[in-house]
Amino acid sequence: MTFTRDELLNIHEAPKERFQEVTQTLTNKLVNKEVLSLAESKFICLGLRNIYSDDPNAPVLKAENFDQCADFLFWQKYLLYWHDHEGWSEVKERDAVLPLAQKKLDVALLTEHYEQWKTVILGDKFSSALLQTIASETNRLIKEVIDYSKNLGEGSNRHKYIEKALILHSKYLYYQVSEYYEENNNPEENLNLCGNLIVIDSFVYIHTLFGHFAADIKFNRSGKSYHKDGNVDFRNIPKEVLSILQAYEQHIACQYFNKQAIFFNLNGTDYAIWFRPMKRSVKGGPPQDYLRVQTYYPVEMPDDQNKINAMSKIKISEALSFYITT
Repeated sequence: MTFTRDELLNIHEAPKERFQEVTQTLTNKLVNKEVLSLAESKFICLGLRNIYSDDPNAPVLKAENFDQCADFLFWQKYLLYWHDHEGWSEVKERDAVLPLAQKKLDVALLTEHYEQWKTVILGDKFSSALLQTIASETNRLIKEVIDYSKNLGEGSNRHKYIEKALILHSKYLYYQVSEYYEENNNPEENLNLCGNLIVIDSFVYIHTLFGHFAADIKFNRSGKSYHKDGNVDFRNIPKEVLSILQAYEQHIACQYFNKQAIFFNLNGTDYAIWFRPMKRSVKGGPPQDYLRVQTYYPVEMPDDQNKINAMSKIKISEALSFYITT
């Protein structure tokens, strides 16, 4: 790895010379078939069309010509069609409406990825705990959303559309979460909160993105909370959750921690973090009890809002406050 994920996420804020240095270095690595990290692959593969675009004599580099770009060709197309993976509605790229012929090619590519990924998600053997979690969440949501669709009287074509949408979304999330953990040798963040081991792992990342911030993929079902939120850095959810819990540990007395949920306000928006008691084996020792962070979401539903209305607000900073039951 030549460049870190954080540097690449913020490279557009760097001086022009640094941006050009990074771009040229990664272009050379790609052309020379050197191994790239997921973050490096995404940066250079998604940016190839802009390289030398102002120089008519420069070589033409296309992501389609590089094996390391295959994953992010899917990424790019998915982001174009995530709201309509069959391409039925108008699709724009760089403010230009895509012609029908191009949409057919793009939809065919997404369908190919869907068929391939479906065998992985619906299988019973997984190469990693992350993939197993993604598969479990995807299958749970497919059943849940299709059951809801059936109750509405919708037919099999709608159910197939839902399944395809969720499976494609799960592949997109798999790459996003894999990129986050690729540089982090520790698959979980730990915190001792009031004598309780708190574990923040890929589950909360996947569950949060899939369950609460994928609004259109989950079709805005009534009774559920879905929210597009500028406060939440979806690229770094585990670190963000850890930061919130560290602030809670530093400023809120343990008598107010109920081991179930924490409610707080961040930049004017109310949120909840929920925990689930778990137990795991420890080599050479007794089983270990811990609280896994289960989900993190903006409060919109009446039940949560009623809880908050009955609580006292403790201001920590201009941006952050916690709610406690007194």
